Amino acid sequence: GIINSKLLSPSNIIASAKTDKTLDNIKEKYKINTTKDSISLVKECDIVVIAVKPNVYEEVLKQIKDYIDTEKIIGNDKKIIRTMPNTPALVNCGMSSLSPNKNIEKNDIDAVKTIFDSFGKSEIVDESLIDVVIGASGSSPAYAFM
Repeated sequence: GIINSKLLSPSNIIASAKTDKTLDNIKEKYKINTTKDSISLVKECDIVVIAVKPNVYEEVLKQIKDYIDTEKIIGNDKKIIRTMPNTPALVNCGMSSLSPNKNIEKNDIDAVKTIFDSFGKSEIVDESLIDVVIGASGSSPAYAFM
């Protein structure tokens, strides 16, 4: 969606993954830059999206935390938007929730919303409702398919 909507050129996107197979598939499908070096990716990028399953989130953060610019570092006093996209995003029909913390300004949320709207729709959702969103948006497409 980000590429199809021309929000970003493929040459301005870098993806990182653990395996060459994954990187080769991503590079072939999306024509973007790829690397196994998450540290160099973090150093080079203005916006870093950590799109991993919850069970590897901590591992990824530990690897990159010392290399994130202080304007990008994660913490209570930093800008964080928790997102929950769903599988239909793969075909530009996703529905994503965006839960900004108290440090997010309007221009920040507008920029992130533009990115997520490029592969479907997005809504601002209070963090206290994230469990409800996960149940509805994560499971609904599967039940509709059945």
